[in-house]
Amino acid sequence: TPIALIPQLVLGGLMVPTTTVPAYVDYLMYTIPARWGFEAAIVPQRSAVKNDTAWILDLGDKDLTSAGDFIFNGEFECATAQMASDSLTGAWAFSTYETIYIPYAVMGGMTLLLFVFILVLLRRRDPF
Repeated sequence: TPIALIPQLVLGGLMVPTTTVPAYVDYLMYTIPARWGFEAAIVPQRSAVKNDTAWILDLGDKDLTSAGDFIFNGEFECATAQMASDSLTGAWAFSTYETIYIPYAVMGGMTLLLFVFILVLLRRRDPF
């Protein structure tokens, strides 16, 4: 059990954010079901609070806009930056955060593939 759960916990995205790992580990994180479950759980919550004043930092300059840094009209959008940024340390780099169904589709596909793999494995072990 620990052999299966420890990679899920570490590479799921909460304990070790995507932006703090080397690029090759980032691709490994996409194969972990817990990462997609974490995205499916956190994106609706962060999307619901992204316009809340507690999640928007006023930088004092209304002319300041930098879409790549999540700054619009002098305001830094913290919730969106935490979800989507691939350069800010500690962000989760959810590239699909705007399309809400993708994490669920990926988890469903992973479940289906695992189910088919188990059926094939059992069929080879006991033909009839």
